[in-house]
Amino acid sequence: MATPYRLSANLTMTRLLAIWQFALTVNILYAIFDLVAKNKPTQLTSP
Repeated sequence: MATPYRLSANLTMTRLLAIWQFALTVNILYAIFDLVAKNKPTQLTSP
């Protein structure tokens, strides 16, 4: 009888892991874009 609870807990854990992984990926992508945005104007404005 403990299987449904265990299954739901497992699903919640995987969902949390997926959300965390997604947030981490977004954070890394944002950091890359931030670096690119910081580097691009200096290259464009300086002849």
